[in-house]
Amino acid sequence: MTPKKGFVKLCTNTDMRLDIVPGFIMDYATRKFGVDMFTAMVKVSKKFKGSEWEKAMMKRPGAFQYFQRKLREYFGKRGVAVE
Repeated sequence: MTPKKGFVKLCTNTDMRLDIVPGFIMDYATRKFGVDMFTAMVKVSKKFKGSEWEKAMMKRPGAFQYFQRKLREYFGKRGVAVE
Protein backbone atom coordinates (compact mmCIF):
# COMPACT_ATOMS: atom_id res chain seq x y z
CA MET A 1 0.00 0.00 0.00
CA THR A 2 1.20 3.46 -0.88
CA PRO A 3 -0.38 6.91 -0.58
CA LYS A 4 -1.65 6.54 -4.17
CA LYS A 5 -2.36 2.82 -4.27
CA GLY A 6 -4.32 0.51 -2.03
CA PHE A 7 -5.59 -3.02 -1.76
CA VAL A 8 -9.22 -4.03 -1.47
CA LYS A 9 -10.43 -7.54 -0.85
CA LEU A 10 -14.08 -8.20 -1.64
CA CYS A 11 -15.62 -11.42 -0.35
CA THR A 12 -19.08 -12.65 -1.25
CA ASN A 13 -21.03 -15.79 -0.61
CA THR A 14 -23.66 -15.98 -3.32
CA ASP A 15 -25.25 -18.83 -5.19
CA MET A 16 -26.46 -17.58 -8.55
CA ARG A 17 -28.16 -20.91 -9.26
CA LEU A 18 -26.45 -21.05 -12.62
CA ASP A 19 -25.13 -24.59 -12.62
CA ILE A 20 -24.52 -24.46 -16.37
CA VAL A 21 -22.06 -21.57 -16.04
CA PRO A 22 -18.57 -22.80 -15.10
CA GLY A 23 -17.05 -21.45 -11.91
CA PHE A 24 -14.11 -19.80 -13.66
CA ILE A 25 -16.53 -17.67 -15.71
CA MET A 26 -18.42 -16.65 -12.58
CA ASP A 27 -15.09 -15.80 -10.88
CA TYR A 28 -14.03 -13.67 -13.86
CA ALA A 29 -17.37 -11.84 -13.95
CA THR A 30 -17.17 -11.16 -10.21
CA ARG A 31 -13.62 -9.80 -10.49
CA LYS A 32 -14.60 -7.64 -13.47
CA PHE A 33 -17.59 -6.25 -11.58
CA GLY A 34 -15.43 -5.42 -8.56
CA VAL A 35 -12.83 -3.60 -10.65
CA ASP A 36 -15.52 -1.67 -12.53
CA MET A 37 -17.25 -0.73 -9.27
CA PHE A 38 -14.08 0.68 -7.70
CA THR A 39 -13.12 2.46 -10.93
CA ALA A 40 -16.51 4.18 -10.86
CA MET A 41 -16.07 5.08 -7.18
CA VAL A 42 -12.71 6.73 -7.90
CA LYS A 43 -14.19 8.61 -10.84
CA VAL A 44 -17.04 9.93 -8.71
CA SER A 45 -14.77 10.83 -5.81
CA LYS A 46 -12.70 13.08 -8.10
CA LYS A 47 -15.83 15.19 -8.63
CA PHE A 48 -16.19 15.77 -4.87
CA LYS A 49 -14.42 19.15 -4.70
CA GLY A 50 -17.00 21.93 -4.96
CA SER A 51 -19.94 19.52 -4.96
CA GLU A 52 -23.18 19.79 -3.00
CA TRP A 53 -21.84 17.11 -0.65
CA GLU A 54 -18.77 19.19 0.16
CA LYS A 55 -20.93 22.28 0.75
CA ALA A 56 -23.17 20.32 3.14
CA MET A 57 -20.11 18.96 4.90
CA MET A 58 -18.79 22.48 5.43
CA LYS A 59 -22.14 23.60 6.90
CA ARG A 60 -22.21 20.81 9.51
CA PRO A 61 -18.63 19.75 10.14
CA GLY A 62 -19.48 18.21 13.54
CA ALA A 63 -21.81 15.61 12.04
CA PHE A 64 -19.34 14.59 9.35
CA GLN A 65 -16.46 14.48 11.83
CA TYR A 66 -18.54 12.11 13.98
CA PHE A 67 -19.00 9.69 11.07
CA GLN A 68 -15.35 9.99 10.10
CA ARG A 69 -14.28 9.22 13.69
CA LYS A 70 -16.57 6.18 13.84
CA LEU A 71 -15.17 4.87 10.55
CA ARG A 72 -11.61 5.29 11.84
CA GLU A 73 -12.50 3.43 15.04
CA TYR A 74 -14.18 0.61 13.13
CA PHE A 75 -11.37 0.14 10.63
CA GLY A 76 -8.66 0.82 13.24
CA LYS A 77 -9.83 -2.24 15.19
CA ARG A 78 -9.30 -4.24 12.02
CA GLY A 79 -5.85 -2.82 11.34
CA VAL A 80 -6.89 -0.70 8.34
CA ALA A 81 -5.77 2.93 8.09
CA VAL A 82 -8.40 5.45 6.98
CA GLU A 83 -7.45 8.95 5.85
